[in-house]
Amino acid sequence: MGNRTRQTEPEEKPIKIEVSFGKSSSTNYRSAVRLAKQFEGYEERGEGQQIHHSVKLDLSFDDDKAWDDMRQLSHIIGGWKSASFRLDGKRFTSMWELDREIGEVRQCYIQRRDSVLGEAYCLGKEAPDDEADFFGCRYVRAITHEGASGYYSHQSQKWYQYGELSDDRTTFTTDKEKILSLIKTHTADHLCTKCPCFSWQRVAREVSDLPEVIMLNGDSHFEVKYSEINENKALGIQPKGTSKGYGISIPINLGLGDDEDEDEVPAERSIPSVLYADIAAQDEALEEIRNIVELPLTHPEYFLEMGIEPQQGIILHGSPGNGKTLIAKSPACDRLEQRSSRHQNTPHGLGWPAARDAANQPVAGAAFRIEIAFPKRFPKTKK
Repeated sequence: MGNRTRQTEPEEKPIKIEVSFGKSSSTNYRSAVRLAKQFEGYEERGEGQQIHHSVKLDLSFDDDKAWDDMRQLSHIIGGWKSASFRLDGKRFTSMWELDREIGEVRQCYIQRRDSVLGEAYCLGKEAPDDEADFFGCRYVRAITHEGASGYYSHQSQKWYQYGELSDDRTTFTTDKEKILSLIKTHTADHLCTKCPCFSWQRVAREVSDLPEVIMLNGDSHFEVKYSEINENKALGIQPKGTSKGYGISIPINLGLGDDEDEDEVPAERSIPSVLYADIAAQDEALEEIRNIVELPLTHPEYFLEMGIEPQQGIILHGSPGNGKTLIAKSPACDRLEQRSSRHQNTPHGLGWPAARDAANQPVAGAAFRIEIAFPKRFPKTKK
């Protein structure tokens, strides 16, 4: 049923993207303007404080440089109130929402482009002779095959849930028309349809390959599915061996006895030590972090004199792998390293290794990190 894969050439489907922004007091404003002017679809309206910049262009999935430049521009202006983002006419409230929508689809296309599997990749196969997991595209997730894996597959319905069981419960007729209709309804607005490799013909072909009639005999891979409330009520069909429910077994040691044959092996702990110097290509972000986190703790007199409160917290955002977790760990770890290098103990009388160990304990560790890294508490400002 899913072992044959016909190869078709990817069809170019440019995506219309519009990004616009106005005058900003940000130090990155000039960089944003300079980057925007590199695009052919750049327009500028107004002047002075009323100036407005916009970029309109049709982006190809294969134009890696244009996508990288557009993402860089979007990241710069992402937090500005004047920023606006549109994709094929659809307005997005933020760059992160836009990046999430298109980023995963384009990444899937790049993997498909570099894969030797061709269309088999789109079907979710790991080898050409595998059964298909998805109907024509990995993002067609409303209805999937039985073998589909991953987070979304657990939320998907299976194709054999649509059809009619005969009165004598010996055959099941698949409702292919209903399956294809539901797939189109749930997929029509998804950005996967903009992928050069997406094909409605392939989706329809995969649905058409489903069996017309399933014989529920001894050789069948399916069996009648009965209600758990009324065991005589047939609900449809299911693969043989399908368990009822989702129970799991978890071994629990109640401490009722000791096993002398087993030696207790302490679990190994991985204690990170992240310094500012370990984080690359984030100098601007680290400088802002140091000003927000360290300055109020190392020089509270500045804030007392000005009569202002420091920031309550920081939200780090960005695409996966850009260093958010490392940046979050770095202030306390870097400060602890500085104290250790001066041969100072922490306020709790701990040396650097022990302090770092305590600082990485869950829950209490967060407060302890600040305590040992910055021993001087920040006093209340004068009202």
